[in-house]
This record gives sequence, C-alpha cells and structure tokens, in this order.
Amino acid sequence: LEELLEVLRKDRNDVLFRLAGAMSHVRMMNGHLVVETLGEEGNVAILTLPVKKIPSLERLKKVS
Repeated sequence: LEELLEVLRKDRNDVLFRLAGAMSHVRMMNGHLVVETLGEEGNVAILTLPVKKIPSLERLKKVS
C-alpha cells in the first residue's frame, strides 16, 4: 500500500487516475484492465476485451 501511495504522489499527469476511469469503461464492455506498478522502472497496463465472432473466420469454418 505504501508503494502505491508513493507512486500516486509522483504521478503528476494523473496517469493512474485516468487508467482507473478507463477500467470502469472497459468493465462495461465485459473486458479487463490490470495495471501493475514496477517502481522506478514504470508501470505495465494489460487490456483484455472480448472479441465478437469474426465473419471471415466463420466463412472459413463453413468451407472446411
């Protein structure tokens, strides 16, 4: 918790705050957003969104 608070204090551009807002939008689309803090080395964000069926792949399945 201390590390997170320290990172938030140094976050002058509110990047983590904005990512938290984005997380809400991603969840509304049934997706998932994870942000990991790596300390001095920076942050990593992983975004996962559901993919609808791709029409071209459906056509390939019918031909096979």
